[in-house]
Amino acid sequence: MRKLIHCTDGVSKISVGALGIALTWSHGATYSYYEHVPRIWGLTASSDQNLGGAIMMVEQSLVLVIAFAVLFIRMLLQSEEDERRRERFEDAAAASR
Repeated sequence: MRKLIHCTDGVSKISVGALGIALTWSHGATYSYYEHVPRIWGLTASSDQNLGGAIMMVEQSLVLVIAFAVLFIRMLLQSEEDERRRERFEDAAAASR
């Protein structure tokens, strides 16, 4: 069950990133309804959609960079611990000879 949750989380992150790219680079409004609603900040429907897609892409990029940084640091710490363990076993083997 836990692996399924991680898998669906990864798929959702990729999907949101792909949606952000699609919205950022689209040339028109995706939904015709959205073209006729009142504008709050004076942006056109297309510009507002492009901005929303860009915000989604930036958020996904930050999450990805932070996740990779955490994984990289964990990998380095684990490698250092494995090296210390190996050195202790070598020292113990050399002392017992």
